[in-house]
Amino acid sequence: MAILLAYALAASAVAPGPRAASVRVSRSAVAPRALIVADAKESLMSLGVPLTDTPRQQSAIAELVLELEKTNPTPAPARSAKLDGTWAVKFPAFFGPGIIDSPTRELALMLYAGGLKPGLLLQVIDKLPPFAAGACSVDRLTVTFEGGASGAPSAEGTLAGAVFNNPFSFTLRSALSSESDSRLRETYVEASIFDRTVAMPGGLQLSRSLMLTYLDDDLLVIRDETGAAEVLERIAPASFEETSVPTPPDVISPMDQPSDLD
Repeated sequence: MAILLAYALAASAVAPGPRAASVRVSRSAVAPRALIVADAKESLMSLGVPLTDTPRQQSAIAELVLELEKTNPTPAPARSAKLDGTWAVKFPAFFGPGIIDSPTRELALMLYAGGLKPGLLLQVIDKLPPFAAGACSVDRLTVTFEGGASGAPSAEGTLAGAVFNNPFSFTLRSALSSESDSRLRETYVEASIFDRTVAMPGGLQLSRSLMLTYLDDDLLVIRDETGAAEVLERIAPASFEETSVPTPPDVISPMDQPSDLD
């Protein structure tokens, strides 16, 4: 009997308790999450393809975006001040070919999705005849978000390129409103092209919903109502106006004031 009791005590001393098991599980769960994010971001940044070549990389981009979205570190990206700043469109949203690849399909998708769709524009250019496609180029796509911290967010999207070697810039300005922690309603209010700005009347203002599925200090992933994902890379932080605080005048105590006797 004493021998059996000794074996039981030895087994209980060696067996791990519930607290040790929980600690072991939590450590093993944290490491893969950080590795997944680091690997996915590194792979996305290493692609480094021009904007016009991203359709041919779309499958690889989609897989990496899905990995990132599983590990979104920002609980409420649509209401986060982290959104403020200037972002470059790293990978525009492209759409797969339809059953019948009509040359007007991308134009129809533009009207359905609404707003500035650089990926669809690049797909339209790609379908133009060689002489026309070579005359059009898109060099830079940027989006600037402001006012997230103050509760009155807005956005400005700019597409810069050239047509027949003549540079041009097209800008859309929009008002944003938070529909949920992850969804924004974007309403376009103004457009600028060739140094001319046109305000959009209320009846002609396009609007769309945007899902912010990933946001950190470096990358932003947005999906529109069609489900297509767009990857943006931060190029400038939010700009805050510096307010100068007046320096109070030096206070001289009566003891420090010069006397007439000196």
